[in-house]
Amino acid sequence: MLRSGWMAQELLTTFQEELNSISLLPARPPLPGGLFTVTLDEKVVWNRKEEGRFPEPKEVKQRIRDVLNPDRDLGHSDVVVDGNSNKKEDENVEKEVVEVEEMDDDDAAEMRNFFGVA
Repeated sequence: MLRSGWMAQELLTTFQEELNSISLLPARPPLPGGLFTVTLDEKVVWNRKEEGRFPEPKEVKQRIRDVLNPDRDLGHSDVVVDGNSNKKEDENVEKEVVEVEEMDDDDAAEMRNFFGVA
């Protein structure tokens, strides 16, 4: 949930004029933990299960930008390939797989309490 909250803050900061709100919906039993899906107007932008990893902020920003305003420059979040600042990373770049650690209910409650989240 911490990474999701941080990602939400990043998206709201980057897309101040375009996004009115972001909802974080924690998985509750019987749903499995570790779910992370970003949707924009009911279109899936990122699905952790399909991608096999948690996204880097720039990846989600680029995908949201591609839906909202493909011509928008994201500055440092855009990767330049062959002089073209067009959202795609070099295919030869090795991707880092990030493992997400699952928490039990007691750890999750302690973390929510620490951050003042009900």
